[in-house]
Amino acid sequence: IRLALEAPEEARVTFWSLLGGWLGQALAVGLLGALILGIFIARSANQSIERMQAVATSVAGGDFSQRARRHSDAELDPLAGAIDQLAEQLRLRLDEATQEKERLRAILNGMVEGVVVVDMGGKLVLVNDRARDFFGLEGEVDGRSYLEVLRNAALDDLLRDAAGTDEEVAAQIELGPTGDRVLRAQAVRFPAGAGARMGTVAVFHDVTEIVRLEQVRRDFVANASHELRTPLTAISGFTEMLLSSQRLDDASRRSYLEVIDRHAQRLIHLVTDLLELSTVEGRRVPLELAEVDVAGLAERLIEDYYERAQEKDILASVECRGRPIARADQRALEQVFINLIDNALKYTAEGGSLIIRVEQDDGRVLVSVSDDGLGIPVADRERIFERFYRVDKARSRELGGTGLGLSIVKNLVQSLGGEISVESTLGEGSTFRFTLARADAGKGGDAGPVSAST
Repeated sequence: IRLALEAPEEARVTFWSLLGGWLGQALAVGLLGALILGIFIARSANQSIERMQAVATSVAGGDFSQRARRHSDAELDPLAGAIDQLAEQLRLRLDEATQEKERLRAILNGMVEGVVVVDMGGKLVLVNDRARDFFGLEGEVDGRSYLEVLRNAALDDLLRDAAGTDEEVAAQIELGPTGDRVLRAQAVRFPAGAGARMGTVAVFHDVTEIVRLEQVRRDFVANASHELRTPLTAISGFTEMLLSSQRLDDASRRSYLEVIDRHAQRLIHLVTDLLELSTVEGRRVPLELAEVDVAGLAERLIEDYYERAQEKDILASVECRGRPIARADQRALEQVFINLIDNALKYTAEGGSLIIRVEQDDGRVLVSVSDDGLGIPVADRERIFERFYRVDKARSRELGGTGLGLSIVKNLVQSLGGEISVESTLGEGSTFRFTLARADAGKGGDAGPVSAST
């Protein structure tokens, strides 16, 4: 009986021992699995975080094509979504800022004024295309010192003065070794925004033509006053002598009257030319455009000057190819020829020649008036079409010139839609060339040379 009872007791002990071992093993296996799973989950989450960090770094570097959501785990999906949303907002903001910058640059580059922006350290922040043209700049200049790039003392003074005051500062700046281009510059210091440094912005207006015209106006007033005063003084002086002298003989009286008459005629010519120039410049008389035989008109006018040419033994002739027909105002064209012929005869020495050549090409009639007279110095060629400008003032007055003839010619030619220029060699003569519109453009070719002379 005792043996029978002891056997089940041992069996129970063995069972519980085995069960404990099994549970211990299961627990160990479970803990090991949990540990392995935890390590895997942690590593996976860490990799996702590293990938999101890489995406954030790419976005910070300007690459907005990267996205964090596609690389993330479900647990990190909200964080990845927030990173993607932030990247998209940054991309939109950057696109807006880029577009705004391009619009501003397009506006600045489209301006007729030059714009230069300098920071407080003297570094160039912005230079638009017009300013580049003014100062002859090439390549990248942003970030460089304006003293190094622009190299203009007047501009340096302007920017320094503007940087030291809240008021607008203005100055006139001349560019080029001889001041060929004149700029009106205005500069003002602009206030700093949040986190921005204060600087100076300068705007440049090209006033070269305005300055030139102002100088022409001053010269005109001075020259006109002088041209009027000289004959008036002579007339007044000789008139006073006639009135105050009771014992003048007839010869002296006649001599004084001839001087008065000569200066009176000079005044009449001057006033006539001034009125003619005013009429032409003001376009107050409408042009009557019609077909004009240019060579025929030139031949007739040469005949009118026959006696005057003969006095100096000057051979005056007209050479033409075909019979070019211009569309022009005959009175205006006649005035052009008269002034050029008169000018050539004045300055051509005895035994010289005067040749008018008339040709044609596609759409134009080409006219030249050549002489072998005194010629024009290079320095004076650009100015001979200005009012009252004379190469040799004393000789011109002696020959009866008013200094307005070539200015009238230039304005008449331009009113007819043409252009005029001069070629000259000092001591060898001059050639004035001008163009007219052809009335028969495209209707036929040249008919061969024709010439006439006096």
